[in-house]
Amino acid sequence: QTVGARLPDQTVAITAVSHRSVSIHREPVLHPYGSLLSGPCRVAPLEYPTLRCRQVDVDSTDPGTLAQVILREGESDTSISLAVYRDGNRWTQDVERFHLEPTADRLRERGTYLITGGLGGLGMAVADWLARSCHARLILLSRHGGTPDAGHESRFAEWRELGAEGLVLAADVTDRESLRRALELAHEKFGQLHGIIHAAGILQDGIIQLKKKAAAHRVLAPKTEGLQILDELTRDETLDFFALFSSVSAVIPPD
Repeated sequence: QTVGARLPDQTVAITAVSHRSVSIHREPVLHPYGSLLSGPCRVAPLEYPTLRCRQVDVDSTDPGTLAQVILREGESDTSISLAVYRDGNRWTQDVERFHLEPTADRLRERGTYLITGGLGGLGMAVADWLARSCHARLILLSRHGGTPDAGHESRFAEWRELGAEGLVLAADVTDRESLRRALELAHEKFGQLHGIIHAAGILQDGIIQLKKKAAAHRVLAPKTEGLQILDELTRDETLDFFALFSSVSAVIPPD
């Protein structure tokens, strides 16, 4: 639910309400699709200085409680983009930079890892690290599949010299049947999967005012519908990890 109000200084305040789409005390996220509000609430005010957006995640659907929360948040002039209400307490989000230690020792030697968006820049960077870290057997999914270009072939040759392997398969993560066929081929070639890296995505820049529903769907579908289908088709796998990649703009909006 989204509520808008025009403030005395001509600023338009928009409050987008979600229900248990954020986890505060490690409680289950009941409605994960509500987290999609995070991106536009952070980015829209950067494009329109007179617009203030805030996602409010609540744990109560009582109309009276919701009305009080919406009014309170709409009148607040702070710049936060996310407020979470749990058991009568209000939480806000802060982001800190921290350093992750290398995790190669947690990987299986010659482990089998599937990477969606495998021929993209991000997918290839992760694949190269896995090949060099644990001589992995890599399944690279690409919407168009086909024959890898000269740059990819050169990289695959390097991996083979290291003792790693790469297999390119055509699959659209939003197409259940094509993804199912790709997973069957991956199992025939390498057996059990040990990890999944979901890096598939489509980049389509443009200001919000000119965004069309179809264009927005093309961008969101691999990260939403694609993730749901991938999760359903691999639910019986015994995985060491399932890693997801998203736009950093959903956490730290661009300058």
